[in-house]
Amino acid sequence: MQDVIQYVMFFVVSLRFLRRKDRDINVNDYPHLFYPEVYLLDGGYKSFYEQFADLCSPIGYVSMLHPDHSDDLKYYRAKSLTWSNDKTRLPSKIK
Repeated sequence: MQDVIQYVMFFVVSLRFLRRKDRDINVNDYPHLFYPEVYLLDGGYKSFYEQFADLCSPIGYVSMLHPDHSDDLKYYRAKSLTWSNDKTRLPSKIK
């Protein structure tokens, strides 16, 4: 089995969204999850890639600030504002 690592800039919001969707999909098969383990990378994907590029596929890191990703960055920054209104927020002391 191969692990999937998906870097998401707005991790906490995305983590809650992913977990909620995973639970919704598997509501009749509790406690099964498609993604039972989710990890937060210390220093983000860039730091991980700098140390373990040989574990990454494809090999080749491109910063989220690279001009090729400017439209994606604008879209997801705007989208994150709607996610921040999510009613399943973590308690403020955990933020």
